[in-house]
Amino acid sequence: MENVTTMASVLGEAGNSTLNHTDRTGLFQFSNHSLAVNIILIILFTIIVIWTVLGNLTVIISIHMSKALKQSRSNYLIGNLALSDLLLGLGVLPFSAMFEVFGYWPLGRELCFYWLIIGE
Repeated sequence: MENVTTMASVLGEAGNSTLNHTDRTGLFQFSNHSLAVNIILIILFTIIVIWTVLGNLTVIISIHMSKALKQSRSNYLIGNLALSDLLLGLGVLPFSAMFEVFGYWPLGRELCFYWLIIGE
């Protein structure tokens, strides 16, 4: 419950302010990092999300397509883990990366609560 309170306070602060695109940091005005570090973080987070999604899709497709892999019960566990990681990579990681880079939550209260419930 503490995370919801913390995120709600962040929403309150960011929701009442407007982004000034003429300052030196633009969209990153609430970020704790410099512009160069933010660019590096965006690249790294993008690579991590893509790697997560593609890797888990590869595992799921391999288990689905191969009769030999379907015969082992332990491969069903591996497929289940790959599916949960895939959902994490699609539904949580991009939002976490965005929050880390921007330093605030620009997507509204409903998505904030979704992110907190699913990701925590």
